[in-house]
Amino acid sequence: MNVADRFAGNGGSQTNPLSKHFEDCVRCLLAVTERQDADNELHTASYEILNSLILNSANDSLDMIAALSNLTTQGLEQTIPMQQQVVSTEDNTLVEGKQVSLISVILTIIQCLGAHIKPQADRIMQVLLQILSIRNIKSSVSEVVFTTIGAVASVFEEGFGRYMEPLKPFVVNAFSNSNDPGICSITIGLISDADCALNEKVSPFWDNFLKVLLSVLHNSPKQLVSVILQTFGDIARAMSPTFNNYLTGVGRELQQITSTVTTLNLPFEKDGIHYPYSHGYFGCLGWYHSFVQRLFRYRSSSTLH
Repeated sequence: MNVADRFAGNGGSQTNPLSKHFEDCVRCLLAVTERQDADNELHTASYEILNSLILNSANDSLDMIAALSNLTTQGLEQTIPMQQQVVSTEDNTLVEGKQVSLISVILTIIQCLGAHIKPQADRIMQVLLQILSIRNIKSSVSEVVFTTIGAVASVFEEGFGRYMEPLKPFVVNAFSNSNDPGICSITIGLISDADCALNEKVSPFWDNFLKVLLSVLHNSPKQLVSVILQTFGDIARAMSPTFNNYLTGVGRELQQITSTVTTLNLPFEKDGIHYPYSHGYFGCLGWYHSFVQRLFRYRSSSTLH
């Protein structure tokens, strides 16, 4: 990884010193990941180096990275029957590690190729949704799947709408585990990515998301409050005037949180310690900022009344 970082050159370069070795390095690393006599740590390290090579690649390696996308997706597809044949904790750990590594490579490829990943998007989304259907939502695999789907949304933009209906049940299920801050935070990030990608086309899915977000807002750890409220701001910007239908309900929640914090009249920080209620206060400020931006954008100042 240090070699890849050292010889990467400037971002966006047409070529760099790694280019002439890129294909051979990828071939060798993939061969290591398939070795039956290698332990799980060696497999994981090989995938991590592969990610580093992709991130530090030049433009003349993009075609090879696109081909690697198909190969990695195929490898991920092959883990699904493996998962269904798991009979022990050790088997599950091995399959889970392989899935996390492969999905991480796909995520890195998406970040590298950007919109050029679109021809492979259907296949990638299909296998990611299949994995969500057979994995516990609290597993490390589900977390990296949600992160990768968020990356697909960011590059696919409004075209991501075709995946929202099959994705919706998994998002709602993730929020039902609101006692797990990690999966909730990642899922909230996915909703925010989808909002920014779809803009007003997110409207048909917002009823479900509003219900689960409000539920999590009432029952989740305090550190998630700010993230949820900022997501409300993202949705307000994305949905534009359509968000007026939800303004009363969301506004009521904001008023309650703001009222609680100001009534207590307690410090947000003392001796370097941030108090839990400060998350809600600053989250409210972030939402109000987003909402005011929206008002100016659509000249709907009457909504303030």
